[in-house]
Amino acid sequence: SLYPATGELEEDDLKDPDATSASKPAGAVDFSLDDILLEKSFAADKFTIPAGDTLSLGYRLNLQETSTALDYDKLSTLSEGTSASIASISYCFAADALPSDWGEPLWVENPDRSANPAKYLLLRDIKEAADDLSANGVSSAYYGLYKNLLDGQAINDGNFGASPYFQLKVDGVYRPLQLIGICQDTKTAGGKAGLTFQMRDIYALNNMRSDAAGGGALNYTHMNSSGTNLGGWSSSAMRTTLRSVFWSYLPSEMQAAIVGVDKHQQLPSGATASYLQKARGETIWLPSMYEIFGTAFVSYNEAEALTGVSGYTPFQYQAYQGNGGSTTNVKAVKTYDGLPKPWWLRSTIQYDTIRFCLVYSNGYRNEYSASNTFGVAPCFAL
Repeated sequence: SLYPATGELEEDDLKDPDATSASKPAGAVDFSLDDILLEKSFAADKFTIPAGDTLSLGYRLNLQETSTALDYDKLSTLSEGTSASIASISYCFAADALPSDWGEPLWVENPDRSANPAKYLLLRDIKEAADDLSANGVSSAYYGLYKNLLDGQAINDGNFGASPYFQLKVDGVYRPLQLIGICQDTKTAGGKAGLTFQMRDIYALNNMRSDAAGGGALNYTHMNSSGTNLGGWSSSAMRTTLRSVFWSYLPSEMQAAIVGVDKHQQLPSGATASYLQKARGETIWLPSMYEIFGTAFVSYNEAEALTGVSGYTPFQYQAYQGNGGSTTNVKAVKTYDGLPKPWWLRSTIQYDTIRFCLVYSNGYRNEYSASNTFGVAPCFAL
């Protein structure tokens, strides 16, 4: 019989098995596994070991009078310095499997196993890193690993980076996720969110999810069916869709890990502080014009470049930096079923009450009426 041990093995446990036997099953050779394995599936005497992971076992004899698992006759005949087989344990190692086979809501292949031998970083690992980054910033022990992932995932004119991408389970289908910022977004509860992510590809376009995302409708991919930008992002139909429909596609564990953040965006008809809208507790959102291009364009998003506004500091996500304020950012080219397509930003145009900003298929900043159905590439933070 095999059972997971309740704690670390100590030398005294082996010398005095009765000291710990009260809570143990009768007649067993007990073993402990690394924490990462304890959370995997146990069914009777079966458990799953992810391919490439290290299995660490600690054994102890659990000798009780009612035991039938061990051969006490053999034990009684042993003298000091002799040995005999008193129990047998067999292992069956499964073929290589991905965390998606386990149903993990978020994972990434570990690019550096020198510090962590696990082949994959799972949601709990990623969330632990995000919390530590939130608390310690660039001084976090996790910063180097995740900054390398961010840099390696940078997109160049629609060409994907070489680093492994995060895999997010959305409505039962795994889609690649890009890390776009570290300690950049401000949590509504205070402090910085450790990690900010965005769908690597356009998730939906023209009210339809991509083939890779499972197809089917996503109502809706316009900003507002009425063709107005009045009320800005906070009043948009797109925001409602992302916070309700897309949110419902995420596993409950993923929802619990996401943190609400404060977001600011341009409102129509002005460029002063009163036209910089603030939305609190954002869970799923689209980037702003400034967050993608790192600058303000005349008549586009001038309010987003304001400094000295309480609780707001303009920033460009790290994954999109390097365009030098140009109207084109090749790092922002996103594809839908393999083809570059325009995708929405949450900023309104400053000069009219009709248009929202977007990234064109070649990475150029642009704008269209809110009633158009362009691409959607949602963001969230941990």
